[in-house]
Amino acid sequence: MTPKRVVAPILLGAFLAVGVYALNFGRARYQRPGSPQSTQTVPFTQPITSCAKGVRVVKAEVTHAGTPDARVDVQIENLSDLGITAVSLEATGDRASYTVTHQSSFKEDRPIIVIKPHETDNLIMGLVFGEVPLQIGAVFYGDGTEEGCASSLKALHEVIETAKSKKESPQ
Repeated sequence: MTPKRVVAPILLGAFLAVGVYALNFGRARYQRPGSPQSTQTVPFTQPITSCAKGVRVVKAEVTHAGTPDARVDVQIENLSDLGITAVSLEATGDRASYTVTHQSSFKEDRPIIVIKPHETDNLIMGLVFGEVPLQIGAVFYGDGTEEGCASSLKALHEVIETAKSKKESPQ
């Protein structure tokens, strides 16, 4: 073969490769950026139940939707005439569960009210299992009464006992 017959196809292939690369680079660089997903807020579409009659879910929204930092912000209302000292929000996946508690310090002799009667507050939970149904699992009131699902009450009691034992142990 003559050198022209070998060099010509190699040069043609190289020019085509450079041209395709340049077109793809230019297209990616000059595309319009979409709206940033990190600030997107959308309604939470899964049901949220409550094991406690004294707490109602007002609204729930997913913030930072479509990112690894996605979370659900749940606004709850205390329907009772008693202040709330602790409340738990739970998500349950296939074989695991995740709980977020909003509580005062149980190291004190008298727990502090975190949600006053007939007022609202927010609970924030990461979407560790994606969008799965949530539930208000347990609520402790300022007068010492409590209500909720048995497993949630047990878990919240364990949290309180751990906090109290830290109070009693010398530091």
